[in-house]
This record gives sequence, C-alpha cells and structure tokens, in this order.
Amino acid sequence: MLAIRPTLEDYIMTMPRRTQILYPKDLGRILLRGDLRPGARVMESGVGSGAATLVLLRAVGPEGLVVSYERRPEFAELARENVRRFFGTDPPNWRLEVRDVYRGIDERELDLLLLDVPEPEQAIAGAETAVRPGGLLLVWLPTTNQLHKFVSSISGRPGWGPIEVEELLLRPWHATPESVRPDHRMVAHTGFLIRLRRLAAGVVVEAEGEAEGGADVDGGAGADEETDARER
Repeated sequence: MLAIRPTLEDYIMTMPRRTQILYPKDLGRILLRGDLRPGARVMESGVGSGAATLVLLRAVGPEGLVVSYERRPEFAELARENVRRFFGTDPPNWRLEVRDVYRGIDERELDLLLLDVPEPEQAIAGAETAVRPGGLLLVWLPTTNQLHKFVSSISGRPGWGPIEVEELLLRPWHATPESVRPDHRMVAHTGFLIRLRRLAAGVVVEAEGEAEGGADVDGGAGADEETDARER
C-alpha cells in the first residue's frame, strides 16, 4: 500500500458534494484571470460544495479575506464542513453568510467578485458598489443562453471594462514507453468564464468588434476568408 497526502485537487475531486463543482481545470484559470494573490479581498456567491472557496482561501492566504454568500442553508453547511475538514478548522479569514446575492452586496473595495449563480445579471448593481475601481468581476455560466443574457445585460453599461469570454477544454494523454495517445475521454465543456474589469464611474467601453451601427470592424466573414487565403 502506498499512502500519500492528498493535494488540494485530490481533495476537491473526492470531497462530499451535493452540487456540480467548478473543476480543477477551471479553478486554475480563475486564479490567474482573477489576479488572485496573498492579501486580496475576494467575495464569491454560489458556494455550492465549497470547491472554489478552498482555492480562494489558499490563494489569498492569512493576510487576505474571502467572503462567501450562499442562498441555500444546506449547501452552506456542506461547504463549511468541507472547508473545515481540509484546513482542520474554520479559517479566520473566511466569512460564510446564508443570503441571496441578488438582494445586494454589503462588501466594499473588493479586488475580485466571483459569481457562480444562475442569473448573475441580477447582481450587477450590487457588484458596482462592491468591486473597487481596477478590481475584477468573474462570472461562471454553464449554458449559452445564460451567457447571452448576462452579456446583453452588462454590455455598454458604464464603469465596466471589456467583456472577455473563455471556454476551457482539457485533453489528457496516455503515455507509456510502448504507446503515446490521447485518453479515450476528455474534460470537455463545463462552462464559460466571463471577465470584466471595474472602471471609473461613467467610463463606457465599446464592444469589441463592433463599430457604429453594429458593423463588424474586422470586415465580417469575407475578410476572415481573405486572410486565410493569404496565409495559405
């Protein structure tokens, strides 16, 4: 028997859960896209089973602060148990509140706000007072219709930076001295990660790729085909 202390990734993938979690491939990207660092002030909403909470707490360190809003008490209790089991105690730099983020956010001067909720557009007004100028808003959404609804709600709204959307796909490989090939299964779509920066009040950023009247400034599909032809 070989006994090895589990990594944070091992723990997240095997801990008790009652909800779908953010996967390690996505949590790693959140660390960079959210500019997580020791001492950062972070808030998340939609705690679920606590996977993102664990990553945020480790990233900000004892000098930082993580505030978690969870609407459902049973999910909040499970998240608390998972965090307590991993750290051995309730981290002193963590505050978990059973409340609905759609009804407002009390926090101020946040470096990062992470929303993993079904209708994040309902939390935009609260985010505007919670995130400091220069801070970041990350939104995690699983479906295209949710993505479109949120982008439509925040696009052109004063005080928010460019809308950046990503989808991450992970393709493990099987490698031995006899064979190197892709695994039969991959971690494909889990969700979309949207990032915006909080800007000074009144600043409006024009949507990328659009000019006055809605025209595509890149010239549309025809321009793309022409570029592809030149490259070939």
